[in-house]
Amino acid sequence: MTDVDVELDDEEYEELRPEMSRRRKVSVIVLGVFLVLALLAGLVSFWAYRQLFPTGKPGTEIVFEIPRGSSTSSIADLLEKKAVIDNAFLFKLYVRAKNGGPFQAGTYRFPTHDGADDVLHRLRGGPLAPPTLRFTVPPGLNLRQVPAQIVKDIPTFSVDKLNQVLTAGAVRSQFQPDGKPIEGFLFPDTYEIGEGADETAAVQKMVAQFDKVATESGLQDAQALVGYDPYQVLTVASLVEEEAKVDVDRPKVARVIYNRLAQGVPLGVDATLCYLKDERPCVLHQSDLSSDSPYNTRRNTGLPPTPIAAVSLKSLEAALHPDDGDARNALYYVLDPNLPAGQHFFTASASEFESAKARCKAAGLGCD
Repeated sequence: MTDVDVELDDEEYEELRPEMSRRRKVSVIVLGVFLVLALLAGLVSFWAYRQLFPTGKPGTEIVFEIPRGSSTSSIADLLEKKAVIDNAFLFKLYVRAKNGGPFQAGTYRFPTHDGADDVLHRLRGGPLAPPTLRFTVPPGLNLRQVPAQIVKDIPTFSVDKLNQVLTAGAVRSQFQPDGKPIEGFLFPDTYEIGEGADETAAVQKMVAQFDKVATESGLQDAQALVGYDPYQVLTVASLVEEEAKVDVDRPKVARVIYNRLAQGVPLGVDATLCYLKDERPCVLHQSDLSSDSPYNTRRNTGLPPTPIAAVSLKSLEAALHPDDGDARNALYYVLDPNLPAGQHFFTASASEFESAKARCKAAGLGCD
C-alpha cells in the first residue's frame, strides 16, 4: 500500500464555548448587585447599630433641662447636641419603633455616649425630683422658738416672715378652735419643701403633718376616749411633752394630769410658767410662782389656756391613752435617783411624794 500524504489546510481551529444566554447573563448581574447591596446593607446596619449602641462604657453624667413643649424630635436633637446619643435621626426612628414618647419636660441626668435603650428608659422614667430644702423641728419647742429653728436650717428664710405667717391666721389646723393660736399644731419632724417654697409653705407642711398624725392617732375621738375635747387633750399632750423625760413615763404623767383635773386641784406643772420665758434652762423665781398668770398652774386649777409646746406622737398617744396601771390613782410624780435615769416616781400619797422629792434634791436632780 502506498503511503498517502494528506495535506491539511494551514487554517487553525479554535474550540469555542457556547455563547452565554441572555437570561444567564442577567441572573449573574442581578446576583452580583444583590451581593453588593447585601454587603452594603450589612455595613450600614452595623454602623447604625453602633450609632445607637456605642461600644465601651458610657461617659460622664451630665444634667440638663428639657424645656416645656419639647417634641420627641427636638428632644432627640438636644440629646445629640449634649453628646448623650451619637445620632439623633436614628434615635428618632428607634423611639418610634419602640412606641416611645411623648416625654415629660424637666431636669434629667444622662451619661454621655449612652445606649439607646438606657436613654429611652431614663426618658420614660421622667425628670428628676425638683431640688428641696430640708428643715427639722424637734419636739418641745414653742411657737416663739420654732421660727429660729427653721431659719437655722434654711438661712434664706426670715424669722419675721415666719412669725407673720404663724400669727396671721391664714394657715389653720382642722383641730384648731376659733380664736386659738396655732401653738401646738406644728408637728415636730424633718421636712422637705421645694427649693422655691416660702415661709408659708413651711408652716403649711407642719400643720398638714399634724392633722395627718393627729387623725391617725384618733384625736377626733378624744371626748369618747378620755372625756375631754381634742384641744384640751392636745394641751395635756404638750404638758406631757415638757414633763416626761422617757417614753415609759408619758402615759403615767398624762394620768396624773387627768387625776388632778378630776379632783379640781392645781396641776402644779412648772413647765407652764417656763412657757412664758425665753431662756433655757428655765429658772423660776418666787415672783413667777406667785403670779396671777393663767399659765401659773401652781395657783390656778384646770389647764393652761393653750398648749405650751410642739408635741411628739408619743406624747399625743399618752394623752389619748393615759396609764391604767401603776399610776392609775397617782397625783404626784418626781424624778427618783433609785429608778433608771429619767424615770419618775409616781404616787397617790403626799408623804411618799415628799420623801421621794427629798431623795431627788439630795441627788441634785433639780427637784425644788
